[in-house]
Amino acid sequence: MVDYICAQGHTTQLNYARREAPAFLYTFCRQCGEPTRLDLAVKMNRYLRFEMVEKKAKTEVYVVSSLKKYDTEVLARISWFGKWRRYVFYPSEGTLFDATCLGEVKEFIDNLMKERKQANREKEVKE
Repeated sequence: MVDYICAQGHTTQLNYARREAPAFLYTFCRQCGEPTRLDLAVKMNRYLRFEMVEKKAKTEVYVVSSLKKYDTEVLARISWFGKWRRYVFYPSEGTLFDATCLGEVKEFIDNLMKERKQANREKEVKE
């Protein structure tokens, strides 16, 4: 399940296979009933928003920002670190994170790694 925000600001949960999903889809908000476009490159947790800003051949780059409407500052970046062969968290200078937010970051990175491993297994099966 992934949370998205509709145009009216309501949270909508979707359950989909990320690798098979389009970049966006149109749906109806469950709270207000209005048709809305959901950008599937943007993922939201309780406090943080993760937005894909670059898609490379095998990996993606995400920026992390707050869900608070008045706070549009980029708090961090998540991208692939080749030497460790995993996604890592690069906090912006002068940012602070509590245990809850760091837990959301960890969960997001764990999900990226699971998706990558699953995609690699599917690729091996096809070959």
